[in-house]
Amino acid sequence: MNMFIIITLLLQSVIVVVNAEQYIFCIDGGGSKTALQVINAQGTVVPIRRKGITSDKIEVTGSNINALGIDGVRQALRDLFNETTVGDNDKTLRDILPTSYVIAGMAGLGSIDNKNTVTMLFEELGTNKDRLLLTSDAALSLQLVPGNGSILIAGTGSICLGKKGNERYRVGGLGYILGDEGSGYAIGLQALKVSLAHEYGWGQPTSLTKELCKFYGVPEVKNIMQALYKGKLTSAQIGQAAPIVLAQAIAQDP
Repeated sequence: MNMFIIITLLLQSVIVVVNAEQYIFCIDGGGSKTALQVINAQGTVVPIRRKGITSDKIEVTGSNINALGIDGVRQALRDLFNETTVGDNDKTLRDILPTSYVIAGMAGLGSIDNKNTVTMLFEELGTNKDRLLLTSDAALSLQLVPGNGSILIAGTGSICLGKKGNERYRVGGLGYILGDEGSGYAIGLQALKVSLAHEYGWGQPTSLTKELCKFYGVPEVKNIMQALYKGKLTSAQIGQAAPIVLAQAIAQDP
């Protein structure tokens, strides 16, 4: 989240904060989680409170519109703004949205249609469109690169963006069906494939089979196939298996 504080400070030369009572909401939205941090007009992080817990940031479910659809993003934003208060104020973030600024870098906003849809969702909650800076998480990250350079994001999904002079370059970021090579999802999906091959007998034995059964709470990996094909196992849940793969690799599972 420090990335958003830096970017916000850079943008303060453009954004005119009228008074000290206004806030800037910084949002990092990915496939597995959406994080929010609030800073004041002086660029200082403001404590926020959700469900009785005070912290410098909060997290809710993912908000990648390509993976979760419009209803999933709508629910994630409602969870952020309806249930969170700032400082000693009893008002929720939604109550102060109309007078606050929002800077959001969210996965899935590489297309104009998706960006327009998520803009509409913010406006539903009361965000003033003139106070909203909405872009993809990758494009926002690229702003931190001085001069020529590139950034690589590998979370639930994956994308690489680069810049050279006035040119912009992109590789990946096509979502879990058509792309996302090297992402948590891609690693988790491959783990499911080799574990199923192990169970059915055409693949080599792997410790991943036992670990995935434990992770998903099933007696056999094949028990999750129905949930997978009915869409009840999300790309984020598949991506969350990636740390299991890394741990078993360290343990020398071939």
